[in-house]
Amino acid sequence: MTPGLHGIDIVVKRGKRLPENPSAVQVTQLVEGLLLEFKKGEIGCFSETIKRLAAIDPDSEISSQELAQIILEDYGLIGKVLHTVNSFYYNRLGHKVATVTQAVILLGFNTIREIALGMAVMDLVTRDRDSKAAKLIARAFVAAHAARMMTKKRGGMEPEEAFLATLFSPLPRIITAVYDPRLYDDLEREEAKGQKGSLTLFWSSLARGLSSMLKLPPAITGNMIGLGGAGTSQQGLHGVVGDATLLASILFDQGDGADRVLDVRNISRRQGLSPMETFELLERSLEKSAGYSESLRALLPGREAMDPIREELALERPHGPPAPEPTEPDQDQEELFLDLLNQISGAVLNRSLSLDQIYLLAAETLQRGVRLDRVLLCLLTRDRRFLVARYGLGHGVARLKQGLQIPFPPKGPPIKPAMGKNSEVMGTWNQVAPRELVGEEGPKLVCVTPLVIGERPIGCFLLDRHLGADKFTPKDLKRIATIRQLVVLATKPG
Repeated sequence: MTPGLHGIDIVVKRGKRLPENPSAVQVTQLVEGLLLEFKKGEIGCFSETIKRLAAIDPDSEISSQELAQIILEDYGLIGKVLHTVNSFYYNRLGHKVATVTQAVILLGFNTIREIALGMAVMDLVTRDRDSKAAKLIARAFVAAHAARMMTKKRGGMEPEEAFLATLFSPLPRIITAVYDPRLYDDLEREEAKGQKGSLTLFWSSLARGLSSMLKLPPAITGNMIGLGGAGTSQQGLHGVVGDATLLASILFDQGDGADRVLDVRNISRRQGLSPMETFELLERSLEKSAGYSESLRALLPGREAMDPIREELALERPHGPPAPEPTEPDQDQEELFLDLLNQISGAVLNRSLSLDQIYLLAAETLQRGVRLDRVLLCLLTRDRRFLVARYGLGHGVARLKQGLQIPFPPKGPPIKPAMGKNSEVMGTWNQVAPRELVGEEGPKLVCVTPLVIGERPIGCFLLDRHLGADKFTPKDLKRIATIRQLVVLATKPG
């Protein structure tokens, strides 16, 4: 058998046929049969993910961004993490957890690794690389990345929530294609005829059953096929999920070039983007998905598939500098920061999280609450000779974490005056790290916020925004200082 996506295999079963004009009872029986098969096997954990998690030293720290990224690459692990966190923490929190980052902070690294490794002993199902299920998953990843980028441009919605809602939107289709490919072929034929009725009942019933079994939050359940996920004309999260899914289908279905360009224009209008921006967003989504693994890359269309659309849209490229990306309204950003601040304040005062988890939550609060491109926490080594990167969020932080090592005590700005004044100091990256670590096209402006207990430095945050973006305002610096003081309070003995 040929291993499929990420080494996971899918069982090809000879299932039931879709009856002609099925009754509600017959539809229910088909759904219950699929749910039973899914309960027996589920979508097994990708072997590549298991290897990556198993190789991590249990005593080392890993940033929430890195750990979340490993989870988000694995369809089965996403469901398992959300299922577990909502099962064990729902009563304590009083609400469902909708994002992987929240789950990572609540469960901690060791628990999540145990969940992933436990999945390794489950019966893996077999998958043909050319199966419809594998292609559905590949398309779902492209659509999910597109949804994340759309929400970042629009503001007002959580990008990770949009990613997960879009990724899980075709889950009923995937489960059907995995456990009963013959039935899935019948369903596709009926859809091609424009049939609804029993098909709507089938998809909605299967979506609700899967959601209940996996204990998925409403934001994900409500956007599955059959429950709103395919509605491109809808607003809010439904609209983003629908448009991102349609955008990915343009890439995979390879229909008429003029029709695809029309779809791009319609999506652009609904999302407040230019057609060229939408096309470039699709390009980046394809690149991000292709970067996961060779197996996933083999399932994705090549860049040449986009050439006909590129040629059509090149005539519409606007002249002059690009328009600035839309940002979240100030009120929304204020509420987001206060919400994150309350979370970290409560965790510090109640000692409900470990110090490592506090560091992770502080990094996320800085990045999302202050709208930063990169957040890097550097801590002193035990011999107090170097500042080394321990946690990070944002583009290119993996390279910084692997190579950044700053001699201590620092000899020049901006780190030396920041430590001396115990206050935020602005500088440039070329004063802090070699260009090969920062990246030639990366942000240049950096804010150093020191972590000092008494008069004893323990480390610092390095924060940045892209050159040309908004400067650090006095309000930004006050927010940063507030988080810094909470981190220091959490680090103090006792």
